[in-house]
Parts: sequence; structure tokens; C-alpha cells
Amino acid sequence: MQFSRQEIADMLRRAGLSEAADKAMAELPDPVSLEDCEIWGDRYGLTKDMLISQMGGSP
Repeated sequence: MQFSRQEIADMLRRAGLSEAADKAMAELPDPVSLEDCEIWGDRYGLTKDMLISQMGGSP
């Protein structure tokens, strides 16, 4: 599955992670594979479960 770099940045901003969104726009390829997202997020301590929690859901 692939996403646009902008979709990833928008999701991070909705989660209140504006700084991470700016880094995503500068560092991620476009389009972004799910694997690329996971590898990039690991560098910054960002996990899927953490993002879900930040957005009000539960893992």
C-alpha cells in the first residue's frame, strides 16, 4: 500500500505532531510505501499505535 507524502504529513498534523509532519515532507519519498513509513517513524519513535492513540482511537 502506498500513500502520498502529503497524506502522511496531514495525518501527523491531525495527531498534533507538526514538527514530525515537517520532517516527513522534507525526508520521505513520494509516494511512500507502508514499509518506508514504518522505517522512517522508527527513527523518531513514532509508531502506528502511538498515532492511533494521539488521534483518539485505541490500538
